[in-house]
Amino acid sequence: MKVDNSVNSDLPPLSGDFTFSGGIYRDVYLVVSDQLHFDLLDYASSGVYLETPEINAENARVKIRESILNEHSRRRDFDVVSLIKDASGNVVGKGFSSMVLGPQEQTSFEQLSPRISQPKLWSPENPYLYSVSTQIIDKESRKIIDEVVNPLGFRWFSFDSEEGFSLNGKAYKLIGSLRSPGADCLGGDPYC
Repeated sequence: MKVDNSVNSDLPPLSGDFTFSGGIYRDVYLVVSDQLHFDLLDYASSGVYLETPEINAENARVKIRESILNEHSRRRDFDVVSLIKDASGNVVGKGFSSMVLGPQEQTSFEQLSPRISQPKLWSPENPYLYSVSTQIIDKESRKIIDEVVNPLGFRWFSFDSEEGFSLNGKAYKLIGSLRSPGADCLGGDPYC
């Protein structure tokens, strides 16, 4: 692949009142996948979403939502395995689904992990992260066809008029900044 920044009179803009230069200014990735894969066009995501419907100091559960696309011209039989791993790589929870997708079909579904007992909670003092590895595995060859790995921190928060902000049941003082009176104020702005 090659990028060419030559002047081309067919490609606007041709001039302007600012610095004109070209090129690639952000990271560029080439994604190569099997024709059976997590749907990368699902709102520009990886096709895998994590939710934590239950978290407390004793137990946690993970809901894994997947969107998978079969761009083959034939039916595909496969398994979807989601492994929840602690920071040391030990599996602490697992989701499993057996699937069949016809040619050019897309499906979305959910897996709910078993309860994970005594989860290590994420906090500013201890930013502990788990990972969730979600794999599409071909039923015939048992090979991993596609895999998405997401970080996961177990935590919950609340706001209370008496206690303020709490993370994992512990109160934290949030400190923000206020504008100085008269600084960058627009006429009629009540917060200036």
